[in-house]
Amino acid sequence: MEEKKLNLAIYILAALVILLGVVLIVRIPTLRIAGMAETAIGTATITVQTQTAIVLDDSTVAFNVGQGGANDSDTAGDWFGIQNSGNTKINVDANVTGETFTQAVVLECNCKSGSNDSGICETSYTDCTGTAVDLLWCLDFTDGSNSFDSGINVSVSNDESPGAKDVNITFYAEQNASC
Repeated sequence: MEEKKLNLAIYILAALVILLGVVLIVRIPTLRIAGMAETAIGTATITVQTQTAIVLDDSTVAFNVGQGGANDSDTAGDWFGIQNSGNTKINVDANVTGETFTQAVVLECNCKSGSNDSGICETSYTDCTGTAVDLLWCLDFTDGSNSFDSGINVSVSNDESPGAKDVNITFYAEQNASC
């Protein structure tokens, strides 16, 4: 009987030592056994919205003294500088939104070939009075290929009264998803 009590005490003591060992291994991080590594992975998500925008780097073309006939950016050596400041490829159009001539005048716009652009440039002067004219298609938005120059041709009647005249041109940008 004494021997049974001693065996029971040894079993209880062994069970307590094993239980204490498991508790210590699980509770004390430096005593963890291999295979019990912990990791957590997080994910951040952001959505960048499309932005369509242009900036006129040079918003004035000066012809100085213009006579009857054609006065254009090629002759004056002065161009409108247009830059895609958005984050998507765009088409750029232009049209005359106001002018102060008293006689009939022909107003034409174009895109200067060889500009710092990546798109398709309309290099011939095209009438831009009343309706928008396509100047450039698929202008990129990355630096180095996101700008171009646009010219104007103002054909003034010989019957035009003397004095300073103004022509306002509005440039439009629209996203081109098919580029």
